[in-house]
Amino acid sequence: MKQVTYKYIFILLALVCSLSVQAQEETEEKPKFVRVTGMVLDQEDDLPIPGASILVEGTKHGTASDFNGKYSLRVRENATLSVSFIGYQTKSISVEGRKEIVVHLKTDVEVLDELVVIGYGKQDAKEVSGSIKSVVIDDEIASMPAASFDQLLQGRMAGVQVYSGEGGPGQAMNFEIRGTNTITGTSSPLYVIDGFPLDDPTLFSLDPSDIERVDVLKDASATAIYGSRASNGVILITTKQGTSGKPTVTFNTKVGMSQVPEERIIKTLGPQEYVEVQHDIGGGDPWGEASNYTDEDYTNWQKEIFRQAPFQNYTLSLKGGSDQTKVFTSLGYVNQQGTLLNSSFERLNGRLKLDQSIGKLVDMSLNLNYANSKHNGMKTSTAQVSAIKSAIMFRPMLPKNGKLEDEDELSAGFYPPTQTLNNTDRESEVDALQTNINFTLNLAKGLKFRTQVGYQVNVNNGRTFFNTGTNQADRSGAGINGTLSASKTENFLNENVLSYSLNKNGHHIESIAGLSFQSTKRFNQQSSASQFPLDDLGWNNMGIANVAQMPGSSATQQNLMSGFGRISYSYKNKYILTASLRADGSSRFKKGNRFGIFPSASAAWRAGEEEFVKNLGVFDELKFKVGFGTTGNNRVSDFDFLPTVGVASGYYFNNSYTAAFYQKQLANTDLKWETTQQFNVGTDMGFVKNRILLDVEYYYNLTDNLLFNGRVAPSTGYNNVKQNIGAVSNQGLEFSLNTVNVKTKNFQWSTNFNISFNRSEIRKLSYGEDYRLYDPNVGGMFSGELYYGLFVGQPMTQMYGYRYDGMYQVDDFIKSADGSLTLKEGVPEFYSQTGEVRPGHPKYRDLNGDGRIDENDKEIIGDPNPDYYGGFSNTFTYKNWDLSILLTWSVGQDVFNGNNADFGVVGSQRGRNYLEQVANRWSYDNPIVSGVWAVPGPGLEYTYQQVYGGHQMSDFFVEDASFLRIKNITLGYKVNKQFLKKLKIKSFRVYGSVDNLWVFTNYSGYDPEVSVRSQAMYRGIDYSSYPASQSAILGLQVSF
Repeated sequence: MKQVTYKYIFILLALVCSLSVQAQEETEEKPKFVRVTGMVLDQEDDLPIPGASILVEGTKHGTASDFNGKYSLRVRENATLSVSFIGYQTKSISVEGRKEIVVHLKTDVEVLDELVVIGYGKQDAKEVSGSIKSVVIDDEIASMPAASFDQLLQGRMAGVQVYSGEGGPGQAMNFEIRGTNTITGTSSPLYVIDGFPLDDPTLFSLDPSDIERVDVLKDASATAIYGSRASNGVILITTKQGTSGKPTVTFNTKVGMSQVPEERIIKTLGPQEYVEVQHDIGGGDPWGEASNYTDEDYTNWQKEIFRQAPFQNYTLSLKGGSDQTKVFTSLGYVNQQGTLLNSSFERLNGRLKLDQSIGKLVDMSLNLNYANSKHNGMKTSTAQVSAIKSAIMFRPMLPKNGKLEDEDELSAGFYPPTQTLNNTDRESEVDALQTNINFTLNLAKGLKFRTQVGYQVNVNNGRTFFNTGTNQADRSGAGINGTLSASKTENFLNENVLSYSLNKNGHHIESIAGLSFQSTKRFNQQSSASQFPLDDLGWNNMGIANVAQMPGSSATQQNLMSGFGRISYSYKNKYILTASLRADGSSRFKKGNRFGIFPSASAAWRAGEEEFVKNLGVFDELKFKVGFGTTGNNRVSDFDFLPTVGVASGYYFNNSYTAAFYQKQLANTDLKWETTQQFNVGTDMGFVKNRILLDVEYYYNLTDNLLFNGRVAPSTGYNNVKQNIGAVSNQGLEFSLNTVNVKTKNFQWSTNFNISFNRSEIRKLSYGEDYRLYDPNVGGMFSGELYYGLFVGQPMTQMYGYRYDGMYQVDDFIKSADGSLTLKEGVPEFYSQTGEVRPGHPKYRDLNGDGRIDENDKEIIGDPNPDYYGGFSNTFTYKNWDLSILLTWSVGQDVFNGNNADFGVVGSQRGRNYLEQVANRWSYDNPIVSGVWAVPGPGLEYTYQQVYGGHQMSDFFVEDASFLRIKNITLGYKVNKQFLKKLKIKSFRVYGSVDNLWVFTNYSGYDPEVSVRSQAMYRGIDYSSYPASQSAILGLQVSF
């Protein structure tokens, strides 16, 4: 009975459960799905965003927008979509049963700027503990009339001085980062172009339109990963790359004109003053009375050789792709005519950048760039016969009394400068190819391996031909003559890098380890011929010359093998540590000295993330950072550690000619790396919602074991040998201030201000050497005189000579009965190479008070290093208009004005013209106290040793070259995108730009920002340099 009862109870319970489940199923709604379609658009211009990610939050279910920004996705009707794309703020949208959703994404400026490029990778800017400055080449910067990217960076970064030695077309700029850390070598940084490190990258072969951004590594904690070549800093150049989505075609063009500003033309003597000088020096007979030339027409030769020069630049690029394939390709052409007759720069370049995903584990990147560049025209300051020198010196007119005698006509030694330029053919053509390919393997989560193979080659062909009608052809023993030269530089690179990234529980670790192999080969050759019977064929048939010189050639190779590693750690994005180590082995040193070790470490504390700082309500960003490390320099000749052999004129032995060989230099097998120890400390601060950003840094760099020519005993038969001796230091302060002054819906005004102070110091020279003097050999001036020097305890490179103290006057002398002159007691005497001083001679200070002017009265008279330099830019936008103004300045640097030394005082050479101030020279009728001294004339009671005689360098020829320059003003307008949408045009911008509008300076030369030689030992020399031009252009940027 119980069993039957249990049976019925069990059946009853099962029936109840079954009914309950059935009732529950009937009352619960089944999940409903909906297919959502729509578009992802840019909030600003309503243009589609291809490749945007649309994910269902909390799942991996999603899709991506197509080329037209469209998408379709089946989701639950109550799902939430997360829509994102690089450079835009992520947006979450509830579906709420809708079948069509159009999403507008807003540009995220912080996201675009949050990553900076560092050595062998990228890093969140907030986690950077080293000193790095970055410039994104935006529309404003790209609008400047520049043929080379380096011209775009002037005044934009603290601690980075970018200056031009001369103003020729396509002229490469000089980069100096935190001063000069070496004496005899170059101070240029290491360039890394898309991961390819190069000491000499031929910057003019890079099209600025192809460059996305430039990152400058300034301290050892950032640069030590590049080891032996990073002591002068590292410049990382990242070119543009493709993006996912519909292809975009962009066309950029700039056309304009350049000229030498009228106010910068050096003023020379007019006709009457010119004839007066000719009479004074004994060459006035053919000219007659000077008063006859009061209103005479004359030729200003500078205005004849300078011209308004056209500039044109065209770039066509295409970018696009998919998630798997991204392509960027461009073709560019620039033609920049020089303001000097028959000078120009021309470049044709092409670039291809391909990023390809191969499956899920492998990514490939290919970068290919080719450029053909041509520089045409006669050289200026470095030429034996300078056209600019000739334009200043050549007579302004012919005499009224007839033709000049040959002796007077040829006395100055120059043809009319226009004739010299028209009859001189000079061309330098460079073919530059750079390619590198790398593969990245995704081995595991956070673990990657990248291998890169690169090849770069520069082929430079130089051609020079002096036709009839040039000084080199008609007034030398060579006759019509020409020279051909060729050089080829090849770089081979292989790098292998293993990287690991971990981000967990607030701990973030980034690490790399790698090996690098780089080889550089160079080959040079040159051939010359003279006594051509005619010049019709120029350099195209060197074989018709009657005399051929022995051709020469040389070949060198250097290899560099390196191992490196870096680890970065941050905790909660507040506490940051970074350490790196690199070991470099160079073939430029003997075995045993080939490897150098270059470590670095840095730390940063983002104090602004601490609660007690947030509670202050002052800082939106506050970071303190400190770093130290060691970098190196191996920039010496490939065989400086070996005794090298040269070939000299031979001799005949047994009726057979035998070449002579001799040892060119002493060997130093102990030669090793030049090392620079660097320390950096700084702080980054942000205020008012980061609308005010201030960056302050202090640094101290000490370079020892300098690769320097040490003195040796004359008994060795040599004057010096390359040694690791000497030391130089640099220390300074840098300030960068970025502000958003006004920001409304239609108007924004932002400012960038930076200023840098650097003090260099020679700490040590050769053993027992407190100073070293040398002759920079500028145009033959002050021949035999050592007027540049290095002094222990003083800044790098100083000018050395007498202190000008006016002129000897008649009252300084006692005239005896026989007419001889004797200096009065107390008046210091000075003996030049041509005899005793006379009235009208320059007077120098008797610094030691011994009553005699001699070598003991010379001292440092000039410093070519600036006290500080910087830049100040303002950018304004109002609706579709944009205006940018850039000012640059440099204060405290001196320049040796070689033009004034050569053309500002009068010698005995007839036929030459001189600078305007010579008209007010000293004479018995014009006994000025200070200024241009007397003319050396025949039969006069005074004589004067002209400038070429030597032993007369003084601060009379040294000028303060401080300046403030209105570097650039650009005004642009963007056509309304709603209107362009109808025309299927993505963007359309027109603009006008003026470069080098005005310079405020007291310097009397063409331009205060001048140094005709780039080496640190010869800085601050101006001698017939190519003037900086003033440019105005109109431009167009359009994308389809």
